[in-house]
Amino acid sequence: MLTQTQVQPTSVFEKNKSIIDQAIQAIHERGFYAAYPELPKAYGEEAVSKGTDVYKGYLGKNFGLLLQDRAADWLGEESSPYTQEPLNVKYPIYEAEDLIAHSKDAFERWRKTSPAERAGLLVESL
Repeated sequence: MLTQTQVQPTSVFEKNKSIIDQAIQAIHERGFYAAYPELPKAYGEEAVSKGTDVYKGYLGKNFGLLLQDRAADWLGEESSPYTQEPLNVKYPIYEAEDLIAHSKDAFERWRKTSPAERAGLLVESL
């Protein structure tokens, strides 16, 4: 039994269940469903400036969002397709053996993950 100070964790499936249910319903009805609107106005007046600030925060730095350790090096010569300016963002380079070991570990975890939790994780990745 949970006390008032304890909170039962919510699975990623339960967290995203309404999105998954609406998508499935759209498939059955052969309709349209978009969980995340593509129009900037849908996200409020400040969304563009906030997004621009986040984007600028990534410039000139190592891209560390991949949550992988032991990068052998950091490389990158990417330019913005919009401004044609260099981004100066560097991406991690890994040894092939490390990537193979990570993929084997991920496979073992993924195959033990239920289809519902997989769906929740995939929605979460969006």
